[in-house]
Amino acid sequence: MKLICVALTFAFSTAAFAQDAYSPPPPPPPQGNGGYTTPQQGTYNQPRQPPRRRADPYANNIGFTMGLALGPAFATCEGCDSENGIGAEFDLGLYINRRMQLMLDFSLWSKTDGFSTFGLSTSSIALKYYMGPRIWLKGGVGFATAQVDDGFFIYEDTGLGLTGQVGLDLVRAGGFAVDLSGRISSLSFGEEQFTTAAATIGIRFAPGRLFRGFVVGI
Repeated sequence: MKLICVALTFAFSTAAFAQDAYSPPPPPPPQGNGGYTTPQQGTYNQPRQPPRRRADPYANNIGFTMGLALGPAFATCEGCDSENGIGAEFDLGLYINRRMQLMLDFSLWSKTDGFSTFGLSTSSIALKYYMGPRIWLKGGVGFATAQVDDGFFIYEDTGLGLTGQVGLDLVRAGGFAVDLSGRISSLSFGEEQFTTAAATIGIRFAPGRLFRGFVVGI
C-alpha cells in the first residue's frame, strides 16, 4: 500500500512539471517606442494614427445660390430730409472660387404715403468676397431707377447705381445660411443724387444642394 501511494505522488508531480514546462511564455512588456520585443520575433512598432485634417470652412461655398433680405431702410438726397421706408434685396450668385461670387444683385427702397408710393432701386453686377468663414463684402455697379406712383400716373427715371454691403453669416448649414448685413447705395440721375441705406436680415440658399438633400432624405 505504501508503494502505491509513492507511485501516485510521483505521477502527479511529473504531470504538473510537464504542464509548467509547456505553458506559453508571458507577454513581453511594452517598449518605450510604442512596440514590444521578443527573442523569437524581433521588434514590432504599433501603427500610428495619421494626423487629423482641419475642416475647410469654405467647403460649402460652391455652385449656384439665391438670396432674399428685408429690413428697415432710409433714403436721402442733397437738400432734402431723409425718409424712412422698407429695404429689400434679391440676388443670384455663382461661386468663382471658394471665397468669391459673381452676382446679379437687386435692391429696393420703398415708402408709401397715402395713395402715393415712392421707390428707389438698383440692378447691378456685383462681386461678393468672404474675408473670413462668416464675414463678407459685396460691391456692385449697374442701373438705378426712381419711381413715383401717385395712384393715377407712374413717373420713372433711370440713372447710374453703385452699391456696397458688408455682412455676417449668423447661421450656416450645408447649402443654407442666415445673415445680417448693412447696405448703402448711391443713385445718380443727372444732377440729382440719392443715397439709400438699409440694415437687413437675409436668407441665402443653394437650390441644387437643398433639393438633392430633400431627395436623399425621402
